Amino acid sequence: MGRLPPWAFSRPDWGGWLTIGLIFAILVFVAINFSQLFTDFHRIFFSGNSWLFLFSDTLIRLFPLRFWQDAFIAMGGMSLLGGFVLGFFFRQRLRRG
Repeated sequence: MGRLPPWAFSRPDWGGWLTIGLIFAILVFVAINFSQLFTDFHRIFFSGNSWLFLFSDTLIRLFPLRFWQDAFIAMGGMSLLGGFVLGFFFRQRLRRG
C-alpha cells in the first residue's frame, strides 16, 4: 500500500477534536436537563404527539426515560473515546511525517 500524503491525516485529527467538543457539549446538556433534550429530539423528528405514550404502555415500561439517559451517556462515552483515538493517533502520525 502506498504512502498517503501528510495532508490526508490532518482532517481526521481535526475531526477527532471536533467530535470531542460536540459530544462533550451534548453530554453536559444530558447531565443538566435530559428531559428537555429528550423532548426536543422527539419534537424535531416526530410529527405531533405520536411519540407520546402512557406510562402503563409496554414500550415505556420496557424502555423508561432512565434507559434512554443511560444510552445517551454510553454512546457519548464511546464517541468521546473514538474522538480521542482519532485526535491523538492522527496527531502522532502528523508529527512523524
